[in-house]
Amino acid sequence: MSPKQRPPPTRVITLAGTKGGLGKSTLACSLAIRATEDGGRVALLDLDPQQSLTGWWMRRGKTRNPKLYELDATTEAVELLISEGWRYVFIDTPPANIQRIEPGIACADLVLIPTAPNAFDIEQVPLTVELCENQGKRHAVIFNRVPPSSAKLLKSSKQFLRESGCTVLDEGIGFRAQYMAALTQGKAGQELDKGTAVRAEMDALWQSILNTLSVAP
Repeated sequence: MSPKQRPPPTRVITLAGTKGGLGKSTLACSLAIRATEDGGRVALLDLDPQQSLTGWWMRRGKTRNPKLYELDATTEAVELLISEGWRYVFIDTPPANIQRIEPGIACADLVLIPTAPNAFDIEQVPLTVELCENQGKRHAVIFNRVPPSSAKLLKSSKQFLRESGCTVLDEGIGFRAQYMAALTQGKAGQELDKGTAVRAEMDALWQSILNTLSVAP
């Protein structure tokens, strides 16, 4: 097979953070659907004992794309998914349980670390960053569930983390009812809010992720 005929490499994106309630599973759902919209074959791994991502996928109808695998995030599991030709693998991890977070980080091409613009959440980010750096993994912080009318707070929060040495994406995801409503239907927020703010947010975030990974869709 010539280089031009080789399929694009599989990219593994892990959602991780030691603090709960920051929307890791919600982002995993929305990003998985956004990746499929580019024509990518998307696999999901749910490492969180709460199984939020699993429940969403079952409500969606146990789809073939994205497809949930009941596998642990190990090198062998990811190699299996690569051999099956999956373009993207999204791994959802639990909060607090570092023993279950670390394997998800170890498999990742990019670790996405959600946080919110407040002191209690921001102060937990460096621990996840340290876990990534210990394994030499590329990582980026994404501000999620950002309240309305908080532009100044968001700007100062980004500046604080950047001055602390963290890589922070420019994009922010708002605290919007569409994301929550979509989950109950097994959908992503942008599927309920086509052509408006949620769609624009997710398009921008997905493009930023592709740029960070230096890959075409």
